[in-house]
Amino acid sequence: MLDAGAKFAPGGADDILAQIVHGAPDPNRQVEYVTVVRSVCAAGAITKGIELGVEIAQRAEKVTGEPTMFVTSATGNYGGVSWITGSADIKTLESSQQKIAADTKFGEFVDKSVKGVYVEAPDVTQTLIYRRIV
Repeated sequence: MLDAGAKFAPGGADDILAQIVHGAPDPNRQVEYVTVVRSVCAAGAITKGIELGVEIAQRAEKVTGEPTMFVTSATGNYGGVSWITGSADIKTLESSQQKIAADTKFGEFVDKSVKGVYVEAPDVTQTLIYRRIV
C-alpha cells in the first residue's frame, strides 16, 4: 500500500511509534482526517510536559467535543509528545479548529502553562493534518 500511495506523498512515508498516555483509538469511529500537534518537552520538563499534555488534551476535548489522544514518542525525538484528534470529515475538522481558535480560555491556559515546558522553536512544534486516502 505504501508503494501505491507514494505518488500522493512527496518524500515517502513518515513513520513513528508512540505510547498512548491519554485517550484511545475507537475502531468503530469513522475518521477521514487526523490533526496532529507535535512538540518536544524541554530539558528537565518531561514529567511536567506529560502532565500538562494530558490536561491540554482534556481541555481540547471539552472545547471541540472531539476525542483527543495524547501520546509520547517511543521513536523519534527524545521527549517528543503529540496530541492527535480524528475528524469524520473536513467540516468537522474545520469546526474543531474554529472552536479551539475562538476559545479564549483555552488559549490563555496554553499561553500561561507551557512556558518552559516544551521546546520553544517554530521548527519543533508543528501542526500537521493527514487525510485518509483509500
